[in-house]
Amino acid sequence: MAKNAWQGLALSMLWLALPFAANAQGAAAVLGPTADALKIADVTTVRVVAAGSGYEKGNPQPIVPDREALAAAGRATADPSSPMYVPPPADRRRSYYRIVSHVEEIDLAAESLEIEEVRAESSAPNAARTPASTTTVDASADWSERHRYWLTPHGFVRGALARNASVGTETVAGTEYRVVSFTVDGHEVRGYVDPEDKLVRVRTTVASEDGEATDVIESFFDWKDQGGLAFPSILIRKENDELAEVLVVQSVDTGTTAG
Repeated sequence: MAKNAWQGLALSMLWLALPFAANAQGAAAVLGPTADALKIADVTTVRVVAAGSGYEKGNPQPIVPDREALAAAGRATADPSSPMYVPPPADRRRSYYRIVSHVEEIDLAAESLEIEEVRAESSAPNAARTPASTTTVDASADWSERHRYWLTPHGFVRGALARNASVGTETVAGTEYRVVSFTVDGHEVRGYVDPEDKLVRVRTTVASEDGEATDVIESFFDWKDQGGLAFPSILIRKENDELAEVLVVQSVDTGTTAG
């Protein structure tokens, strides 16, 4: 009886472990081609040099109501004291700045990211430039900055392979993607792999200053050989579907376990 009980317990423990093993194997299989392209098994540090455009969200400005449009919509008055009045939406346009230089130093062992950036107020060649600013994102950083590490191709893939990542599917604009998800610091991070086995975007949620959730998506385009590995040539970040940053990659350098 004791032997049978032990066998039953062992079998139950095996079945409990199977979903975790299946998830890990599934994530490894789905991310395998991207991991190979990024040389995840060999790379320890990544240095990305880029330039591009940034779009900064400022203070929302109210839109002046159009009385004729209000009347046509059945709201005969623009008087805020009237029960017929509906406030117009806030203007969520962002201010543009040119990213003259953007350098990312990624340490995969420490799961950290350092960004040095020089900006200009416009695209004019003689536009005033800001002094170089440096942002360090390490394990102690708040999620409002910490998420930037996990949005990098290397950070996401290495993180997913090292954690209990799950695999599902999601259809976006008519295309079905395999979605690899894992949780870090209490936040879910999701990577989308297209039918050609390429990682095309990473997505997470960040709390904004007003306490509302901000949906952040980093998309990867035009993968090319750079610095001995494949890496996207264009990186585009959106926040709540608003354009936040466009980077054109100029060079990629890596440090490896062998070097």
